[in-house]
Amino acid sequence: MSSGFRIDPVILEEITGTLRQAGDELHRTRATAPAEPDAGEARTPVAALLNQLVEEAERLSATASAAGDAVADSAAAYTEADRRAREELPDLRGQ
Repeated sequence: MSSGFRIDPVILEEITGTLRQAGDELHRTRATAPAEPDAGEARTPVAALLNQLVEEAERLSATASAAGDAVADSAAAYTEADRRAREELPDLRGQ
């Protein structure tokens, strides 16, 4: 018979924090990107490239943050379901 499974809530909190921190750091990319790159005659195409990179970083930021939120929601649901199961299921170990 299977002994079941257990998820460590601390590890889920660490995963959530890592994803949210990555999202926050990626979000700051626009603030650190130069408004006008010093690229001489290539300034316009370099600026366009930087803009594309920043936009992709913002998309990745939103995705990482959403993944962190999803992990947090799943962890809360798991913890609640585990708590309810312990309370509602009869103790079958002695049978």
